[in-house]
Amino acid sequence: MISKRVNQLVVAITLATASTVSVGMSTFGAHPSMTEDAAKYFMWTPEALQLLKAGAVYPDREHNTTAHNKEYFPELHFDRYQNESNHDAFLNGVTAYKKNFAKSIEMAKNGDLVGVFTHLGGALHAVQDFASHSNYIELPEKEQKIIDEILFGDRSPKELPKSVKLTHYDPDMPIPGIPEGSDYPHDIKSKDYPFRGDVSMSQFGPDEIGYQAAFDTGTYFAKIVLTRFMHALDEKSYRQVTNAEVWNVFPPYPRNCTVGDINKTSYTAMRGDNVVCEGKPDYTYKLETARKVGINTFNK
Repeated sequence: MISKRVNQLVVAITLATASTVSVGMSTFGAHPSMTEDAAKYFMWTPEALQLLKAGAVYPDREHNTTAHNKEYFPELHFDRYQNESNHDAFLNGVTAYKKNFAKSIEMAKNGDLVGVFTHLGGALHAVQDFASHSNYIELPEKEQKIIDEILFGDRSPKELPKSVKLTHYDPDMPIPGIPEGSDYPHDIKSKDYPFRGDVSMSQFGPDEIGYQAAFDTGTYFAKIVLTRFMHALDEKSYRQVTNAEVWNVFPPYPRNCTVGDINKTSYTAMRGDNVVCEGKPDYTYKLETARKVGINTFNK
């Protein structure tokens, strides 16, 4: 069934008009590509896939320091504030990821397509960012396996290897991506761009640099998320999501929604998915977080 909230537009679908300036894993560039690569075997129609890719960019549109509302929550990106330990930041990230993934299944079973694309997109974004915003690709395979079992299984986060690092990103600092005194700053250690920092440019095998290794890992993680999403639903519920069209996700307002081209350059000079609708959204879903402060006003 279609949700009673059929006239509610999730802001995830307008994210491509964001006024940001960077093109990488954390804003527009790589998230849609990783999501599309991961989804190719899961029977998503072209329009439903566009909606899914838009959802995967949503956290950078609405919950980053570049967003208009400034609602930045590091766990949605597997970042950490400078005063957080790697373990605590990872735990927050896992908590937020699992809450959003569970919410996407709940929404799918209830026929709430707006909620599905919001929360499934948030779950995809989180694991994709983890591949870039941590030192996962540099760790031994044995430690990577432990992390995989924590992320996607029932293994306790208490068993997180002490060698794991997450990028510092502090919006209260003069340079948020390079907080003063940081031992693992976001703008140097993340693998969001091919030419960012020493790890992105480092050689990982005969024909792969760090950026590509993080991209491939993020795609692999996204494939796990989509596989588990499919297995959690009956065929009818799953097909309702994977065959979604703009008109049956968001009728009757806003009107005249159209899905843009992933290769189209928007007026913001950003590459991304464009779903443009007439009218102003009257309701938005918010992603689940791991925060106690502000969580009652942030979640709906």
